[in-house]
Amino acid sequence: MASIIKETPSIKEAVTHINAIDINKFSRLLSRILQKLHLKAERSFSEEEEEKLQSALSLDKQALGLVLETISFILEQVSGPRRGGGALPPRESLRVPALPPALQKPGGL
Repeated sequence: MASIIKETPSIKEAVTHINAIDINKFSRLLSRILQKLHLKAERSFSEEEEEKLQSALSLDKQALGLVLETISFILEQVSGPRRGGGALPPRESLRVPALPPALQKPGGL
C-alpha cells in the first residue's frame, strides 16, 4: 500500500516529540487542532497558549512549532480530497487496525 504521507526528517523528528507526549495531553492537543483545522487563516493556539504548551509538553518553541505543523499537515492530508479524485471507500470496506492495549482503556482516545 502506498504511503499517504512521505516520511521526511522533519516528520520523523515531530513523531519522536509526539510519541513523548502524555496520551491525555495529546488527546486534548489533537482535539483543539481538529476544531481549528478548517480555519486556514487562524492559528490553533495564541502566542500565550503556545508558551503554556511549551511548558506543559516540555518542548522548546521550535519543537512545539514542528509538532503543531506536522499534526495539522497530517490531518489535512488524510481529511482532504484523495489523490486521483476517487471517493472514499464505503465505510464497510475500511479496515481499522486494533488499538494498542493502553488506548483501549475507558477515557482513552
